Amino acid sequence: MGEARVRRFPPVSGPYGWGGAVFLVAALASTMGAGIYLFLLVLNRDGHFAIPLIVCFVLAFPLQGAALMLWRIGMKRAGTFQPSSIAKERQRQLFGALAAINLATLLGICGFIYLALRLDGTRRLVFAMVPILLALGVSQLGLLKLRELQNRPAPRILGLAPKQEAAVLIAFSLIGSAFLVAAGLFWIPN
Repeated sequence: MGEARVRRFPPVSGPYGWGGAVFLVAALASTMGAGIYLFLLVLNRDGHFAIPLIVCFVLAFPLQGAALMLWRIGMKRAGTFQPSSIAKERQRQLFGALAAINLATLLGICGFIYLALRLDGTRRLVFAMVPILLALGVSQLGLLKLRELQNRPAPRILGLAPKQEAAVLIAFSLIGSAFLVAAGLFWIPN
């Protein structure tokens, strides 16, 4: 068995590589800021955290795009840029799978925020976790499709075959959601 090839970071040497790394770190910091504002928004039920949450969340995308563009420019200048060998139809399918994963994640987070802010009592966070667990199941299906289109094996987390592992994660998502709804309705006092 051959050894795994070590990937270097940043993928391009020089100012374009490190400039892209700076933008990528800024995007990660912006995403972490959005997570912190989401936590504060739900915990305090204060609408003042909504605008910074949206700004941090939306700002992460152009920062990631800037990092990728800098790396692409650096690869072109260095002569190491290789155009994609994936057919156009397959590229559209890849973007569709990525869009499904991102949409499921976004709907899960929005559902969490809506339920956490609209419901009252101690049960609100239990009910609010249901959309996130359901989004996890949909994202797992999108990840399977993405790996299939890339002709790559799915990552093994539980040590099972990829299809069995996906079935376990999706079942966890559905059973966990049902358990949270039942716990919120019958076991947790209002």
